[in-house]
Amino acid sequence: MKRITLAIIATLGICTGVRSQVTHNESLTLEADNLTGWVASRVYLKSHNNYRGAGIFTLGQTNNWFFGNPYTDQAGSFMIGVGDKSIGSDQIAQLQHSKFYLNSSGNVGIGTNGPSFGDISYGNPTPTLHVRRIGSSGAFKPIARFQSGPDSNNSGAAIVINHVNDRGLILEAGRGINDQAVAYFGLVNSGGTVSRFMSAVQGGHLGIGTDNPDPSHKLSVNGSIRAKEVVVDTGWSDFVFDDDYNLRTLREVEAHIEEHGHLPEVPSAEEVESEGLSVGEAQKIMMQKIEELTLYMIDLKKENEALKERVQELETN
Repeated sequence: MKRITLAIIATLGICTGVRSQVTHNESLTLEADNLTGWVASRVYLKSHNNYRGAGIFTLGQTNNWFFGNPYTDQAGSFMIGVGDKSIGSDQIAQLQHSKFYLNSSGNVGIGTNGPSFGDISYGNPTPTLHVRRIGSSGAFKPIARFQSGPDSNNSGAAIVINHVNDRGLILEAGRGINDQAVAYFGLVNSGGTVSRFMSAVQGGHLGIGTDNPDPSHKLSVNGSIRAKEVVVDTGWSDFVFDDDYNLRTLREVEAHIEEHGHLPEVPSAEEVESEGLSVGEAQKIMMQKIEELTLYMIDLKKENEALKERVQELETN
């Protein structure tokens, strides 16, 4: 003999074709035994027509809850509904009060009365899972939280979005080395192997092609970059044209090159190889040298014109 106990502090209504109602203040025990079939103990809730729903109500001091087939849905879905006690019990069996929704196609809605992409269309307008969170205007509200343990370095949770052939996208987030918050974006390849392509660490540092972005830079890229345009905010070198600028003589420049093997203010090949090259700073130094060359050419032009005048004077005399 199988025994099913339902703890009910409310009113239980059982529809069997003839409306009936049983009130019990403590608990209700249903004993059932079926010697055939896959399930020995069973409780059936059946509506007398498809238009009406079938389910269980719980009546609380503040809110009423409903678990079952929603009203007017012809048993095509299951829902959990909740509503303020003031609206009554029957009303919360309507889809508008659904907080959890599951239809016969396996589509799930949380916080909504039916999975939907809204105005977005991907050929199939009904997603398998639709989660909705209504928050205050101008406020960010968490929709879902995925958490795993243990609480140790290099641990966290992952979300995988993939096709049946394993290919897809994975988002990993958790606790990285040195107790930092980390997140990784990757692709799931055939066979289930993961290839990370982007990482983000605490402090707003982003890496592409690397799991360990340089903490001294906001973006680290392990690979080449191709872009239509790059704008770099940096200083410029017009100070070369100031009256008090100390322009080296060409003899001084020659001596620096002989001693160090590169122009003054320009980093050496060894420095660039070990530390990299700042694009903004390199452009600034390059312009500084161009402007210095311009001044040298102006001086040479003046010297050349003076020599021409001297030659003409000598030829005339």
